[in-house]
Amino acid sequence: SFAQERYRGSADTLLFDVQPDQQQALERLLSSYNISLFETVPLVPMRIKSLNGVDIAEARRRGQSPEWTLVREYRSTYQNALRRSEEIIAGRFPAERAGDSAVAVSVEEKIAQDLRLQLGDRFSVDVQGFEIMAYVASIRRVNWFRFEPNFFFVFPEGVLEQAPQSRIIFAAAGEKKSAAFYAALAAEFPNVSLIDLELARKTLDKVVAAAVSVVRVFSLFVIAVAGVILITAVVSTRLARLNEVLLFKIFGARRTTVVLIALYEHAFLALIGIFSGLLFAVLSAYAAAFWYLKVPLVLDPGSLVRTLLGVLAATVCLSLAASIGTYNRSPSALLRCS
Repeated sequence: SFAQERYRGSADTLLFDVQPDQQQALERLLSSYNISLFETVPLVPMRIKSLNGVDIAEARRRGQSPEWTLVREYRSTYQNALRRSEEIIAGRFPAERAGDSAVAVSVEEKIAQDLRLQLGDRFSVDVQGFEIMAYVASIRRVNWFRFEPNFFFVFPEGVLEQAPQSRIIFAAAGEKKSAAFYAALAAEFPNVSLIDLELARKTLDKVVAAAVSVVRVFSLFVIAVAGVILITAVVSTRLARLNEVLLFKIFGARRTTVVLIALYEHAFLALIGIFSGLLFAVLSAYAAAFWYLKVPLVLDPGSLVRTLLGVLAATVCLSLAASIGTYNRSPSALLRCS
């Protein structure tokens, strides 16, 4: 659950829009209230200026990338170590400057695809009017579902330290987030905002739990409707099964043989329906997760197996129970009934 996902183990408070000259004073305030400081992350705003020598205006005219990737303001950072939510899938991190002094930058996997950037490609960014030439030194895969700061562009240390920037601070306050602390924070740092990560996680958990409950209710409704349809189908085909049993009896089939034939038939038909339903459900869930929600689909094999066995057993038992009286009758009795 979201509530169980901890930032580096136990950080539960996020302070953002901290200016560089406020950092030390803010850290002293946190220390005075015995609030543990976990990490300070710099944020540097920038915009893309060119891609592989193509000016951004020309790139927009060509429509080679989604519009939002070309016009948005990126908040990037600088670091020489990967976070837990990141992994390098191509290239090296950190890397050295290129021969033309282009800065080695690590680019997130999906934004690299949208911008059509590959290893070694050149691009430039505008940092408050100052142009920085860069090249793609590595491509990162980022887990955006972790409560950690994640970035599209990561610069190496020693490049952006003097650029206009703000900071975000992760801390562990726990029960120490008193009214006095909030008052002191607002009085000394009116521009700094605070987010209670623990409250955010719990709120997300409640939203997800509510959504899951709604889905389960609709699932039970669908199962109930399917059960009614199954019962109707079994009852409506009773005469056909009666004629089948009559033919088997006339040709000398024993009761055990007739029951096994019916069992195999019902099981085979049930399996066809179950596999078709499960395949449709999985494909629909994958389509919704991949194209609409933009999240990976995680399947529970145990639930699929339990669903398959449960529906199979219910279908076979119901079908056999509806016909159980016909298996003990003689051919003459069955002929009179039919």
